[in-house]
Amino acid sequence: IKNAIIVGGELAVTTDVERQLASAGVKLAKRLGGDNGVQTSALIARYGIDALGMSANNMGVATSQNFPDALAGAAFCGKNKAVLVLADDKAPANASFPKAYKDTIAHGYVFGGKLAVGAKTFNALEASTK
Repeated sequence: IKNAIIVGGELAVTTDVERQLASAGVKLAKRLGGDNGVQTSALIARYGIDALGMSANNMGVATSQNFPDALAGAAFCGKNKAVLVLADDKAPANASFPKAYKDTIAHGYVFGGKLAVGAKTFNALEASTK
């Protein structure tokens, strides 16, 4: 391993990890970290689209409050070379994420039931793709 991308802000992945990587001869290529998991997932998705050739088409959305839906959804999205973002009904910031890519999105997936991703987020997702 010659290069690494740290996924998470300094509260999630401390600078000690950067030092450990450096001491092992691994160059830090990038850190993708927001103020919380919702923001971090948007940064990861943008990086996936812009730098790795992934797509917003067939993208997924899962709740940030519990991991099983996102874990299963990430595998599904990865198979489709599509991104996944986390959302939180209390602050559905990522519900507008698809807006920047709406011309490329033919399909999308919401992982979890209405208790996981509520109507507020679902409606915002629909609105951002029209």
